[in-house]
Order: sequence, then C-alpha cells, then structure tokens
Amino acid sequence: MNVETPDTEPLEFTGVARGDNGPREAVATVLRDADAYAELLEGEPPTDPPIDWATEVVTAVALGARPSGTVVRIEEIRFYHLGIRGGTVDVMYREVPGNGDDDRVTYPYHAVRSSSFGHAFFHPIGVDDVPSALFRDWRGPIRTDNDGVGTYLPREDAPLSRSVAGFSVEEDGAFTAVHDGPADGPVSVPGRWQATADGLSVALDDGRAFRLDLVSVDEQELRARVGEEPSSC
Repeated sequence: MNVETPDTEPLEFTGVARGDNGPREAVATVLRDADAYAELLEGEPPTDPPIDWATEVVTAVALGARPSGTVVRIEEIRFYHLGIRGGTVDVMYREVPGNGDDDRVTYPYHAVRSSSFGHAFFHPIGVDDVPSALFRDWRGPIRTDNDGVGTYLPREDAPLSRSVAGFSVEEDGAFTAVHDGPADGPVSVPGRWQATADGLSVALDDGRAFRLDLVSVDEQELRARVGEEPSSC
C-alpha cells in the first residue's frame, strides 16, 4: 500500500485497453511507441484521441493465464518529482480472482495512457498490503478536519455519545457499515472490501460504494478520508 510523501503526487491516467485475451505471458511494462504497443497487444486498439507518443506513454499489466472471470486493474500511478527517484513512478495494480466456473483459461490485461515519465516500479496490491491494525470495529468519525480527514476510535475506547455510527473491517474481506437508526439503535449494512493503492474500496449490499483512503492507523486511532468510488476503463 502506497504512502503519500511530499516528494510524490498522483499521475493522471486514462484507460485505453482492457480485456481477457491479452499477452500469453505475464508482463508489466511501459510502452513508448506505436510499434511496441501493437506488438504487445497484437494490433493497436483504437484510441480517441490518438496517443501522442512524443509526450505520452502507455503503461500495461498482463497477468498471463488465469481462470475465467479474473480481471486486473491499474489502481494508481504515483509520480516522484523530487529526490533521487525524481521522474520515476510507482504503478499499483490489483488482481481480482475469477471463479473459473466455465473452465476457460483467460489472459487478463489492463493498459492506460498518461504523460511520459522515466522508469516504472510495479507493485501488486492485496490483503497483505492492508495494515493489520485496521481489522477491528471503529466508531466515528469522532471529528473531521477541514481537509475531510475523519478520526475514528476503536468502538470499545470511544467516548460516550448518542451516535453509534462507524464500521468494522474483517480480515476475510467482510465490511459492515453502522449508521444511526431512526430510533436509538444502530442500523448495520454488510458489504465487502478490496485493497486499493491508498486504502480500501468498499461495496455495500445496498448498492452503495465508496473508497476509504487511509492517512494513518494504529491500535488506538484511525485517520481516513471517505470518497466516491471512481469508475475505470
């Protein structure tokens, strides 16, 4: 899981190609001209507007053979603009396993375009990237800063309050949102979480989805920002 520093900033990117019939061998690479792009994907996919190879690159991740339903998604590209790594990027991507019910073998891949940069370091995101201190029942936000960062406390340690709002995060992927009910009792909505570059992507059973971007967490306090779940190509 990436931690933002003063030397880095997110690099904007746009999806250009995604599917389950990509390269037969696993690869994570940066493509810097049309020939390399066409060779990797066996024919350049249409892009609108066309890629300006003088100022842009295509970053691609292919997983190789996987069960049907498996997808890969580039979650974030973080650009280093200062320090010894100035001009390079970290690329965070996530594999979502398929169920393989139809016994097909697929070759999932994801390619995105962005402004040009130097060397890229690729990092898979998974449950092992989530701090273990996050797996507990949190109440809050107890307070929210001007930048939208909320502070949450373990439910058993939170001060007495009329509000019971908060959430719990389980290591097996379960997520439960807790809201204040119309009476005095809580309303719980179950869901699931997946790891992202900066925290969790949460999908609740009632159809709502959001991101929980972590600022800091330990056994005494969680600081996080709740945001909308972005769409992606």
